[in-house]
Amino acid sequence: MVVIYHIQMVVKKNHHILTLNHKKSVYITFSPNKAGLPPPSRKLRIHLPQCISTEGISSVCQCPTLENVHKAKYLGVWIDQHLKWDCHIADMCQRLRFLVYKFYKINKLNNLHITRLVYFAYAQSILQYGIGAWGGALDTHFNRIWVIQKHILRAALGRPRRYPSRDLCKELNVLPLRKLYIKNLILYINVNRNSFILRRSNYNLRPNSSNTFETTRTDLNVCRRQIGFICDKLVNHVPEKFITKKITNKVVRELEDWLMDFDFQNMFN
Repeated sequence: MVVIYHIQMVVKKNHHILTLNHKKSVYITFSPNKAGLPPPSRKLRIHLPQCISTEGISSVCQCPTLENVHKAKYLGVWIDQHLKWDCHIADMCQRLRFLVYKFYKINKLNNLHITRLVYFAYAQSILQYGIGAWGGALDTHFNRIWVIQKHILRAALGRPRRYPSRDLCKELNVLPLRKLYIKNLILYINVNRNSFILRRSNYNLRPNSSNTFETTRTDLNVCRRQIGFICDKLVNHVPEKFITKKITNKVVRELEDWLMDFDFQNMFN
């Protein structure tokens, strides 16, 4: 509580006009389960200067309190207290469903190039926004978006309901949702490649086994779905050129072609 007060003072001193608006501010606590959450009676107050003295916080405190919420929207991404991403995915599903009918109309133009441009502008822009954060969600939630993505592709291409999903993506030359997530992770690894620690073994192992990257170990399922843990696993399966080369349009196209034929499903089980 005192920390928030000091933050206010530093911001006000350096920028003069910036203050914390308690009416528009909320706070959220994170825990993998309900047992790890603080009691509802606990309050977070924004202490005013007259409330804090050298002797501590005044016993009669009327300072404003921040509301504790179970979920909050930050930069367009819904974040919940258990990091399950179900609320954000529900919001995405609602936005994507409105596009299905529009792509039925676009299909009547009978122009694959225009259809692909519209798909990237309206559908993929929603699919890949913030995907580095929520892309590791449980399959129960993740597959809800994948089902809608298939509906959009079928509507855009005018294909029947039982048309193979793999062929849908190849016809429009777009990545399935899971591989779109993997693509963003590989680009993240390329930019932050110096943060991954190479593990070298002194033993005479099989080729390509002695030089691998260290992987994070955790028993919490919620941690296994986060970007840091998945990147540690992914970096040992990606061709070296996608990690070391400078990212260009040519490299991105080669990466997308490689992803089309590679199966990453075992990494999320």
